[in-house]
Amino acid sequence: MFKKKRIIVNELIPLCICSYEEYNHVDYFYYWDKRKNKLFGQYHELSERDKERLSTDTFGRFIKLPQHIGNSRYKSLIEDLNNASVKEYFNESKCEEEAYYRYRCFIDANGIGISEWYKTELIIIEILINWCKLHNIEYTVKPISPPKDYIYDGRNLNNINWEIPLL
Repeated sequence: MFKKKRIIVNELIPLCICSYEEYNHVDYFYYWDKRKNKLFGQYHELSERDKERLSTDTFGRFIKLPQHIGNSRYKSLIEDLNNASVKEYFNESKCEEEAYYRYRCFIDANGIGISEWYKTELIIIEILINWCKLHNIEYTVKPISPPKDYIYDGRNLNNINWEIPLL
């Protein structure tokens, strides 16, 4: 008997993370082929035949993987840290792209990149689980443990003197 393939959600995490420039740009989409139970590459890497199949798909055979801008977590970071100087630092951004840049600078200056990466993975896992449920795709999730220096462990983060990078 044919056994339906299950998606391992954790393996799709890197395919969902994109940059501000890539977000919602057709060249950077990955697709799930429901008939073959198979993932296939970014649009710009596809053959002309596959691109034609995608453009004429009226039965929902091909499902676009969700995208998530990794640096967009800065909005939640402001809330999580609940710190006036951090809030001011991000509010000084002239545009969304600058806020993403400030996010990278901030997490690097404060050594919280691993905590932020783990937090982003948790967000994307939830997005992918909802995506699988929406499209009736069977899935499994491998448990992942937080890093040893994970900062979101319940402690109060608003009293820390965060390093505010100079730009």
